[in-house]
Amino acid sequence: MSDQSAILSLPYILPSQAQKHVTHNEALRLLDLVVQLSVKDRDRTAPPAAPEAGDRHIVASGGSGDWAGQDGAVALYAVGEGWVFMPPLPGWRAYVEAEAAMAVWDGSAWQSLAPEFQNLDGVGVNTGSDAVNRLAVASEASLFSHEGAGHQMKVNKAAAADTASLLFQTGWSGRAEMGTAGSDGFSIKVSADGATWHTGLSVSGTSGVVTAPQGLSADSVTGLAVQQDPFDATPGRLMTSGAFGLGGTLAICPGDDLDQAPPGSFCRFGVSSINKPGPANSAGVVITSEWSSGVRSQISHLFYPAPYRNHVFTRVMDGGSWLPWRAQLGQLNLVGAVTQDAGIPTGAVIERDVNANGEYVRFADGTQICSHAVTVQSTGATVWNFPAGFGASPRVSATPNALDPRCVSVAGIGPSGGSFRVWDLGGSRVAASVEISAIGRWF
Repeated sequence: MSDQSAILSLPYILPSQAQKHVTHNEALRLLDLVVQLSVKDRDRTAPPAAPEAGDRHIVASGGSGDWAGQDGAVALYAVGEGWVFMPPLPGWRAYVEAEAAMAVWDGSAWQSLAPEFQNLDGVGVNTGSDAVNRLAVASEASLFSHEGAGHQMKVNKAAAADTASLLFQTGWSGRAEMGTAGSDGFSIKVSADGATWHTGLSVSGTSGVVTAPQGLSADSVTGLAVQQDPFDATPGRLMTSGAFGLGGTLAICPGDDLDQAPPGSFCRFGVSSINKPGPANSAGVVITSEWSSGVRSQISHLFYPAPYRNHVFTRVMDGGSWLPWRAQLGQLNLVGAVTQDAGIPTGAVIERDVNANGEYVRFADGTQICSHAVTVQSTGATVWNFPAGFGASPRVSATPNALDPRCVSVAGIGPSGGSFRVWDLGGSRVAASVEISAIGRWF
């Protein structure tokens, strides 16, 4: 039987051995050296100048002095005995006080013993992880901070059709999600029960624009937080470029019908639109306002054709029905060609002109006044053709310019003119200059 233990080489007490306490104390000293092993340091090659009893060190490679030839061994300072050495065995662990870290002997050198955090099956912090939630944390908050500059959180997916998102839950049931779900476009969606989801906002991954590409529904792409069309007036939705005619090309009135123009909108109409003002081939812009529930007004700016260029028409809604369009007056249509359609003025307010037959003034209400200085001959009838025709025979008055009393006779007055003669008080026809005026209606 050996007189030493197989692992630590502790001396055994032999039968009938004298001074057994020496052998026993030697074994205790070796146990004291290696049990709960903690050393001061492991980077010294020579012993310290003033060691204290019980100091332990790991001899660094290249030991010298009293430590010569003891590389890697654990050195213990014992009073009265000096340095005692214990060669380590593979797997021994020692706490290095100078490093506040553990080290392990691998059979040839002491290696730092750091926790192994690579390729873990799961990590649970104050809770348990599982096969799906490989990292699980239960706490009031989680902090991700910078290391001198910025900080990024990265969520990666294998393909565009997969999901990379942040999911917010209530009682383990989804309530909100944002990320790239099912495509590379970024979306934000919400749910009241975790089963039915509504996309609030979706941004195209190729253009960065909130839009609905062809073939995709507005709810799944644009998102319910954004207008679904230029005239969507749903409360709380974000306006898109061109909405209600603002910031983009004006949209055609809904249904190409001016009666359907939404309140508070700008839209355009063309020659094919219905319920519009002006002639059949007119086109322009409609501005619709609403100042109380169900009471609206529309203003239409007509661009062409003449004579409606730069005209403004308005109409109002009365009892849920639109009243007829009415042209508005301004510098561009106060004076000009007076016209009407079925008794409704459609042109300027006042029309005035002069020609070889005299001058005339025509008003939008149908009144017309013609005047002329006519030289009446002493023989035969003198005919005056009006400078503008009437719709029916007008009332005519004539006054001679001579100072002596004269009488003017009028005959054959019609819509286009009449004949005149002048008589003196003696009953003889005379030649004279006569101021003649005619008043009537032009339609």
